[in-house]
Amino acid sequence: MDARPATAASVLPTSVEILESMEEAYYALDRGWTFLYVNHSAERFWGKSREELVGKRIVDVFPRFANSEPYKIHERAFASGEPLHVEVVSTATDHPVELHLYPIRGNLSVFFRDISARRKLEQEMRERSEILDLAERSAGIGVWDLDLATNVLRGTPEFFRIMGLPFEPEGVPIEVTRSLRHPDDRERVIHGYRQAIADGADTYEIEYRIIRPDGQLRWIFGRGRVIRDAQGRPVRYGGVDIDVTERRKGEEAVDRLARIVESSDDAIIGKDLNGVIQSWNRGAQKLFGYAAEEIVGRPMTTLMPEESQDEEPAILERIRRGETIDHYQTIRKRKDGSLVDISLTVSPIRNSAGRIVGASNISRDITLQKRAEERQRLLLREMQHRVKNLFALAGAVVALTARHATSTEAMAAAIRERLAALDRAHATTLPVAGEDIQTRPATTLMQLLATIVSPHQDEMAADRIMLSGPEVNVAGGAVASLALLFHEIATNAAKYGALSNAEGRVRANWSVEDGRLRFMWMEEGGPAVDGEPQSEGFGSRLSKATVTGQLGGEIERRWSPGGLTVRVTVPVESLEQ
Repeated sequence: MDARPATAASVLPTSVEILESMEEAYYALDRGWTFLYVNHSAERFWGKSREELVGKRIVDVFPRFANSEPYKIHERAFASGEPLHVEVVSTATDHPVELHLYPIRGNLSVFFRDISARRKLEQEMRERSEILDLAERSAGIGVWDLDLATNVLRGTPEFFRIMGLPFEPEGVPIEVTRSLRHPDDRERVIHGYRQAIADGADTYEIEYRIIRPDGQLRWIFGRGRVIRDAQGRPVRYGGVDIDVTERRKGEEAVDRLARIVESSDDAIIGKDLNGVIQSWNRGAQKLFGYAAEEIVGRPMTTLMPEESQDEEPAILERIRRGETIDHYQTIRKRKDGSLVDISLTVSPIRNSAGRIVGASNISRDITLQKRAEERQRLLLREMQHRVKNLFALAGAVVALTARHATSTEAMAAAIRERLAALDRAHATTLPVAGEDIQTRPATTLMQLLATIVSPHQDEMAADRIMLSGPEVNVAGGAVASLALLFHEIATNAAKYGALSNAEGRVRANWSVEDGRLRFMWMEEGGPAVDGEPQSEGFGSRLSKATVTGQLGGEIERRWSPGGLTVRVTVPVESLEQ
């Protein structure tokens, strides 16, 4: 379902100025018959202020409107979705008015003008056939008369002004004004009055463009009438022309800006100074899940989680002071109850008098940005953790080698071999730049674990680290996940546990039962364990995230006086993905 277009209150100031400066009255209704906007000319026409109109239903402000002919005309425009141009008697003033209704994405833009003076003029033209005598009564309306026998066009000063020509009391050849018509509209205008003659209707209306001698492009609304002789033959045309360029500019500006708003991926929301939502674009529907008809008229707090409800009063207070809130990061709630991180910009909306009447909210989904920032922080902490561990492991390798070295040369060679083994073990925990982790070569659990613990093996104590268990294949992303887990456990054993002294021993065994790998790491002979650590370190949290988040398993640590025991259970199928 299409979201509603922006109200005039949410368009750029230049567009609002156009609407406010027009002589024609203008208002916009939503499908619920609520006034979204009225310009100054509409206020003057109805004798009611904007505050008495905007946000109210037209049938409540003007009770006679319900079930009236204007009501039916509005309903027809809403239903057809097509522009409609009619003349009707206003239910508010009982004056005849000319209505131009333009449905725009579910809303209705209406331009209207009191045509009492024009109706009177036309009546007198019919009664006296003296079109030119009434020129001064038609301010803003150019009156003309074409003699079909001579093709001489006469008009009032206003008519010539509209055409951009000097006033010629005796008239000008019809070709002078025909040559001003836009090339794309010439045949259409000629067809209009010819069709009127052929149909016997004797009247026609048309909007067309002219290019004045000074190069200005203007839009003209024309209404003509065929005047016949006693035998019914056409002898003259009489009519009126009105320059409607400003109205067309307003319509085009509103439509253009509405299209810009609608096409934006950002959520653009208009609200009043009470925080009530007035407009809702397609980006807002996509981000928050509400269709326009579900949310317009409801408070902005509908989109706020309970803990953020106090934000809106503070935002509105700043808007009332004329402040703009730029790129404020917060959390909002979708229709389904889920939360989304957003960057919010809120700006005041001012009317033509410069008074703040509302605010525009522009919300951008920054979920991916937040995830990237969190991932960056995690990687930085992991890098710091790894660097710290590597220094500790290098010291442990030197200490382990020194216990059994018979010479400086032998010690140096052994340290090089152990550091190379440490490098190989560390490499298993890191992806290669540009590598698809899912395409990593498969290995076995025994091979992987042996690589990880090899830097800590003591050739003088072959039973220092004992590994036992069946062949279990490990492939894809599980290789790095398990390597990271085992590397963390072995590093902690070398820094604090059974591998940190000469007497300590490690036993690692595993089995497969009911489709799950059950792995146990047991330490003994290391420094005395004084209960569970007071706080969980980053390495422990990283190990837990690896097992539970990436492998879908469980991890349990138990500290006994004899040493640490780690139990890991993961689905076998997760080791092959």
